Amino acid sequence: MANKVGSILIIGTQRSGSNLLRIMINQLKSIEAPHPPHILLTFSPLMNLYGDLSVESNFRLLIDDVARFVEANPVKWVHMEFDREKIRSYCESNTLVQVFKAIYQVKAEMKGASFWCCKSMANLYFADAIEQEGLEPFYIHLVRDGRDVAASFKRAIVGEKHIYHLAKQWQNEQAIATSVISRYGKNRSAVLLYEQFIEDPEKSLSPVLEKIGLKWDNAMLNYFTSDEAKNTAAAGEMWKNVVRPVDNTNKQHYSEKLTPLDIEIFERIAGETLLQFGYETHYPLNAAPFTEEEVKAFDHENELLKNQARTLLVKDATARIPQEKVLSDIKSRRAGN
Repeated sequence: MANKVGSILIIGTQRSGSNLLRIMINQLKSIEAPHPPHILLTFSPLMNLYGDLSVESNFRLLIDDVARFVEANPVKWVHMEFDREKIRSYCESNTLVQVFKAIYQVKAEMKGASFWCCKSMANLYFADAIEQEGLEPFYIHLVRDGRDVAASFKRAIVGEKHIYHLAKQWQNEQAIATSVISRYGKNRSAVLLYEQFIEDPEKSLSPVLEKIGLKWDNAMLNYFTSDEAKNTAAAGEMWKNVVRPVDNTNKQHYSEKLTPLDIEIFERIAGETLLQFGYETHYPLNAAPFTEEEVKAFDHENELLKNQARTLLVKDATARIPQEKVLSDIKSRRAGN
């Protein structure tokens, strides 16, 4: 049985500065925050392939598959031994959440950390399952102006690409994160605004760390010189900025990177949510909803843009091939049974 190690989950929407936050807090000896392989998001849709997990052989196959997937992560988990027996021994029940927890716990113990942190923002979709397994994590809801999030997604290999879909996603995920904190995390949560974080990391992050029971360390500001930052930046264009100091001007660039129509569409969908978190809007919020024909056109363009991103961002796509092969092997193996 493992020693008790605390857990921290960064939730919200990707492209909100979560890798910056992850690598910065990873400088603390008390926190181990490896690059996330998105275990729950990836394997939850595949669980029907494993059958009854109370059958030990099925559960051990899941453990091995998840471990292989993490081993193939674009940003390698250095100094990590994926001992399947140890991972199994750390699982308190035969569930995917327990495998997720056990792998992170093994990683934290190898550093001698008292907390592990997962910045897979989509974990907000699995909060109920996480809580039911008794993890009781500390939630950090990281919020960034959704229009800047959308502008960032448009240049990334991952995620939606049309402004309509990006607005829908951002609005929905802020609502879910807010609900998660309301239901589970009032005494173990914090909302961190990205714009305040980059303006003054110590001032904005110190209260968050204090709620966890930790203290700010000025060494955190040297995150960009760490091996973790270098390994992350080398793995893809999306993360190249983590080897640079905090840029407190990296905000409100959407007006340069999005068209006026993009901004209007975003605000028609998510304007109320922008206002909720203190962001200003530029267009009326009471516009008529989009027609079915307009949405179909948005869907078509979104798929074209996503395919184009995979073609143009060769380095990022190449880094994902090993994980894609693991998933392909899993699906083909099951199909053959």
